[in-house]
Order: sequence, then C-alpha cells, then structure tokens
Amino acid sequence: MKKMLFALIIFIVFLFLIFLSIYNSSEESPVSSYACISDSDCVPADCCHSTSCISASEAPSCDGVYCTQECRPGTLDCGQGFCSCIKGECKAISNDE
Repeated sequence: MKKMLFALIIFIVFLFLIFLSIYNSSEESPVSSYACISDSDCVPADCCHSTSCISASEAPSCDGVYCTQECRPGTLDCGQGFCSCIKGECKAISNDE
C-alpha cells in the first residue's frame, strides 16, 4: 500500500512539473526596458539629471516634476550627452566620447 501511495505522489509531482514547464514556455519573453530600433525610440531614464536611457515606451512620467536648472557633470543635462540606439539597446552617449 505504501509503495502504491509513493508511486501516486511521484506521478502527481511529475504531472505538475510537466504542466509547469508547458505553462512557462507558453509565456512571451519580456521585452527589455532598453530595447530599441532607432534613436527616436530612446529617452532619458530619469526626469532630472539622467545618466542613462531607456525605451520611450518605458519613459517615466515627469508631470509635476521640477528639476534644478544646474548642468550636472556626467549627466545628459545641457547637451552633455544624448540617447542613442546601439545594437538594439538604448544607451547614453557622452558628447566627450
């Protein structure tokens, strides 16, 4: 009786693992926050003093956000850099490069 119960438990676990495997493979892979096709797909990742870029579809909502007017070094502020699509990923490019 114990062997039969043990076999039944193993069988149920096996079926669960198969179901889980099928369920996970049917889900679409998530799209990266940095994925792009052209430069216009990329925007600063932060509302203020951004140092990186993300896809425009993932852009933060900056309504009502007030930033200081300083040109912080190492950021995209004041034309120190820009967002570009490089090999399918949004990247911050420094004008110093």
